[in-house]
Amino acid sequence: MTTTPSRLGLPQLSVSDAHHIGELIEEAQAGLEHAITEVRTLLQQRDLVALWDDEQGAFRPEFTHLAGRYHALQRSLREISESGYSWQHDLSVFVDAQR
Repeated sequence: MTTTPSRLGLPQLSVSDAHHIGELIEEAQAGLEHAITEVRTLLQQRDLVALWDDEQGAFRPEFTHLAGRYHALQRSLREISESGYSWQHDLSVFVDAQR
């Protein structure tokens, strides 16, 4: 296998660089896990049933954006940790638990 020199003259990615990148990804994952834990704890201590619209089967419009961002954060963590996003990560489970 031959390598083609970069037209930009940049150095190749080293083993050290790859190791450092891996560490940064692990730090990002730990940060996501910490943030999600804090958000989940706060949400579990609040009345989410009041934010739920039974007729629509969804959160009320004023909470939809925040719930969407929480779910996006959960999906990001599941993606980076290479595990699947499931119903257990959905805030509607918290609503059902509070009933």
